Amino acid sequence: MLEELSLRNIGGLDSAHLHFKGRFIAITGESGAGKSSIVRALEFASGKRAQSELIRAGEEEAEVIALFFCPRTLQLPEEISSEEGNLFLKRVFTRNGRGKTFIQGKLFPLSLFNEVAAPLLRIQSQFAQLELLDSDRQRDILDSYGGEEIICLKNELRSVFSNALLKEKELRSVEKKQKEVIDRYENANSILQSFKSISPESNSEAIWEGRLERISKSIDEHTKLEQILARLTGGKTGEGIADSIENLCLELTQIISPDTEKGSKYQELGNNALVFLQKLSQSLTVLLSEQSLSDLYAEQEEIENKLGTLRKLKRLAGVRTLEELTNYCKEAEMNLTWLNESYRRSEQSGAEAKKLRREASRLALELRKKRERTARSLEEAVNHSLRDMAMEDITFSITLSDLGKIKSTGADEISFLMASGMMPPGPVMKIASGGELSRLLLALQLALPDSQLPGTLVFDEVEAGLGGKAAVLAGYKLKQLAEKCRVILITHEATIAALAEQHFVVARQENKSFIKEIEKDERVLEIARMLSGNTTLLEAQEHAGKLLSQ
Repeated sequence: MLEELSLRNIGGLDSAHLHFKGRFIAITGESGAGKSSIVRALEFASGKRAQSELIRAGEEEAEVIALFFCPRTLQLPEEISSEEGNLFLKRVFTRNGRGKTFIQGKLFPLSLFNEVAAPLLRIQSQFAQLELLDSDRQRDILDSYGGEEIICLKNELRSVFSNALLKEKELRSVEKKQKEVIDRYENANSILQSFKSISPESNSEAIWEGRLERISKSIDEHTKLEQILARLTGGKTGEGIADSIENLCLELTQIISPDTEKGSKYQELGNNALVFLQKLSQSLTVLLSEQSLSDLYAEQEEIENKLGTLRKLKRLAGVRTLEELTNYCKEAEMNLTWLNESYRRSEQSGAEAKKLRREASRLALELRKKRERTARSLEEAVNHSLRDMAMEDITFSITLSDLGKIKSTGADEISFLMASGMMPPGPVMKIASGGELSRLLLALQLALPDSQLPGTLVFDEVEAGLGGKAAVLAGYKLKQLAEKCRVILITHEATIAALAEQHFVVARQENKSFIKEIEKDERVLEIARMLSGNTTLLEAQEHAGKLLSQ
C-alpha cells in the first residue's frame, strides 16, 4: 500500500506531504485548486512518463517520493529488496527532459521502476471508463477475473504461439533463401563442372592469352619455314632450288669441261652450293621436326577452348573478371551445399511449426472453455454489484465470438454487453451512459480477485455523471472495494467524500496551492462547500454533519 507521498514543484503545488492512514481516502477541493497536481504526482509515482510542462512555473526541477508497504507475497526483481516491508520510490525530472528514477535510494532505469510500481499503484481516471469500450481491455478484464488458471494458460499459449511464429518465420526465411539461391545459381552446377575442367588459377587468363599469341606466331613461322623448305627441296613432286642448281651445274659442265682448270673451279663452286643447300634443307627439316604443326594446332585449339569456356562461364555467371568468377564458384559451391541441406531443415521446421500450431489450437480451445465459464461467473458478480448501485433494470453480459484465427491471446473476441429493460443486449459503448460506465467500472473492480488488484487504487473523478442515490450507492461500493486495497478518491461528490475514513483538501491562495488533512469541524465545512458551494450555509453544514455521522 501507498503509505506516504511527497512532491515538489508539480503543477500548482510547490511542496506537499501526505501520510495515508485509512483504507478509503478522499481528496477534495475547488475546481482549479490543484487536485490534478496530486493526480499527476501519483501517476509519476506509478511509472508514467514525466512531462516537463507539469513542472511548477519558475522552477527547473520536480520531484516525487512515494513510500510503500509491500506484502510478503509481492515478487520483487532480484536486484530490489524491501527494508522491513518498506519500499521507497523516487523520481526527479527537469525541464530539459532529463529524469532519474530511484528505488531504495539506488538509481535504476524507468523500465524497472515501472515493473516495481505496477502491482503497488494504479490510477483509474475518467479515461479508464473508455477502456471498457476496447475489446482487448475487455478480454484482459475477463482473464484477470479468471485468476491464475487462465493467466497460466494464456502464458502457455503465448509461449507456444510465439514459438510457432518463430518456426514459421524461420521456415519463410529458409524458403526465401532457397528461392534466392536457385535464382542466383540456376546454372551453377554446369558452371562449376566446366570451371573445374579448365582449373584456372588467378592469372590463367593472361597466361593463356599470351601463350595463344605465341602459338599463333609459331604456326605462322612454321608454315613459312615449310614453304621455304619446299622451295629448296621441291617437296615430294616438284623441283626445288637445289634441283635447279644441280641441273645448272650439269649444263655448265657441258659448256666448260671440268677437266680444264676453269671448268674444275666452276664444278667445285657448284658442288659447294649444292652441299650448302643440302645442309640448309637438313637444318630446316630438323627445326621443323622439333614441334609439328599438328601439335601446335592441337595446343592452339585446347587454349582457345579454355578461353572460350572461361568467357562463356563469366557470361553465364554474370561477372566480368576471372577473380569474380572464382568467387562466384566458391559461393555457388557453398550455397548449393547449403541448399541441399536446407530441404531437410525446412521440412523439419515445417513439421515443428505445424505441431506448435496444433498445440496452440488445443490451448486456444481450452482457453475458450475456461473463458466461457469465467464469463458466466463474472456476469453474475457484476450484475449483483450493479443491482446494489440502483441499476436493477440493467443486465450485464459477455459474449465470446470466434476470431477465425489464433492469436497469442487466443481465438476469441470478447464483447461486454448491456441490456436495459426489455431491450436486447448491445455493446456497452452504444448502450451505457457516462454514469453507467462509472458504475460498471466499479463493479468490475469489485469482481476482480484480490491478487489482481494493486496495493493502492486511485480513482480520479470516476463518479462523473453520477448523483443522488446512484452516487451514494457507488460510494458504498468504493468503500467495499477499500476492504480489498487502499482506495484514494479524488472527487467532487460530497456524499462519496463523506464516506471516507481520511480526508485531504486542496486549496489555493493567490497563485499558490496547498494540501492538508482535515477532520471534524473542518471536514463538516468542506462537505458543506461541496454540497452548496457555501461553507457558512447552516442547512449545508447540517446536511454535511448528517452525511458524516452515517
